[in-house]
Amino acid sequence: MISKVINSYDIHINGQQLRIIEKNELETVLQDYENKALMRNEPRGSKYVRLLIFQWSDDVLDVELHPNESVDNICVLLKGCISSLVDRGRINSKESYLVRNNGQMYEFQHGCLTTEKLPEVEEKQNMYLVNGKKIKVYEVDMEIEIKNITAIKAYIHSKQDGNSDYLVLKQGEKQVVANKKGDILAYPIIEVVAVCAKEFSQEIITSFTGLKIHAEDMQLNYYLISNSQFYIEHSDIYAKGFIIK
Repeated sequence: MISKVINSYDIHINGQQLRIIEKNELETVLQDYENKALMRNEPRGSKYVRLLIFQWSDDVLDVELHPNESVDNICVLLKGCISSLVDRGRINSKESYLVRNNGQMYEFQHGCLTTEKLPEVEEKQNMYLVNGKKIKVYEVDMEIEIKNITAIKAYIHSKQDGNSDYLVLKQGEKQVVANKKGDILAYPIIEVVAVCAKEFSQEIITSFTGLKIHAEDMQLNYYLISNSQFYIEHSDIYAKGFIIK
């Protein structure tokens, strides 16, 4: 028996998946079911879904961002969300948009929704400081290729000291980026892009995405993955899960 239906849509923006849901879709809560956790966990066990809940009121877009992992590129995600809501007619196109996330206000100009300006880079004590993030870069001889992923992971773990937010292995124009936990990230990080572009004068900033930058901006493109309905179904053989359509 279907107990609840939740409507959503997913977008992909520069390698990151964002599941977008209007707040009123989650107002009814069923006993023993935590809707937000369920929405982050589909497909079953996925750690890559970032759930964004929105509500438009008084000319402000209120959002709640619920990731399974840490949040990277917050402004990139918010711009992708705004662009998709405008394209779908959920909010009107304006010269600028005010967004409130976890009490912090952002303002985005409509003409800048498809680009993100690269932040300033400061070099200090053998690392780079960008947007308050600490980045370490190591130039290596090994090929940065998928076939060498075991050796790459081992090298990353050997260099982790808990003192940097991102660790970059660089070989020529190729590099791989890991977060503080040592997880390799398959999407570009704006702070790392800034380091590679401004300190190493690279146009191609990651071997896994081939993303290119133009002048001082990183190009942002979102793509619709799916329009979805999630059904809470008590007869689901997997406990506390969804049937997705």
